[in-house]
Amino acid sequence: MRIQNVRVVGLTHLPHMETYRATLQLLTDRGGITLNCKARLGENAPRPDILRTLLEDAISQLGRMPEVRTGRQTVELAENALHSELNEA
Repeated sequence: MRIQNVRVVGLTHLPHMETYRATLQLLTDRGGITLNCKARLGENAPRPDILRTLLEDAISQLGRMPEVRTGRQTVELAENALHSELNEA
């Protein structure tokens, strides 16, 4: 499975938990996947760090899927998958 594009929806900071939460919509070569993700970072974390940490959580969740866990499928990330989100204000 190759993640070609990532869209971040509903990015929210929860200061009492030092956590960001968002829904990540992953466009892959096999279709779309939507995951609820979290990033444990402080309030002033730079946006690129937040997005990368959210994506790490998404990939970790994908790793628990049976087809990935058993090795029948691998997860790859296109180099520019986060490009549009990183360039968003």
